[in-house]
Amino acid sequence: MALTGTADKSTQTSIIKSLGMVNPEKIVMSLERKNLRITVVKCKKAEMFSKLDWLVEMVRQKGINTPKTMIFCNMMSDMANVANYLLFKLGCEAYNFKTADMKDCLIDIFHSMTWTESKDKFLASFKQAESVKRIVVASTALSMRVNFPDVKYVVNWGPTRTLLDYHQEAGRAGSDGSPAHSIIIYH
Repeated sequence: MALTGTADKSTQTSIIKSLGMVNPEKIVMSLERKNLRITVVKCKKAEMFSKLDWLVEMVRQKGINTPKTMIFCNMMSDMANVANYLLFKLGCEAYNFKTADMKDCLIDIFHSMTWTESKDKFLASFKQAESVKRIVVASTALSMRVNFPDVKYVVNWGPTRTLLDYHQEAGRAGSDGSPAHSIIIYH
């Protein structure tokens, strides 16, 4: 048995061939997600960061109760810039207990080059409903990982490289069936 959450026809053919399957029975379900609201925000490059200010305000108002949010970036430099913007705008409000200890920070970063120990700690934490981590700035490495059922917002910082990447990343929002948002911000 082979299972996947997202695979176009080309990927399905590749999987079937690589596993040596002959005439496999395929069960394909609808990709329609009625609980997912998709928003596309086109702006000037100089305005892009200000398009995250709604998230900054939400963290200021809700703190540790901020809905879980994933921000996907295509480049490491974008990940650093987005995380730095959020941390700069929030200052001490980026921390649960107003300390300088990173374990209390509401914001984290996840990419393929993240140390395994840090990845494991993040994944274990973010899966829990009461996780201190509320926002993660990530590469596609996180969209291929475990399912986080309670993610309310997925933000794509620029368009994804492929439509399949977008489908996987946007699909992280509202996988528990509750209303959720997929937002693309681009210039």
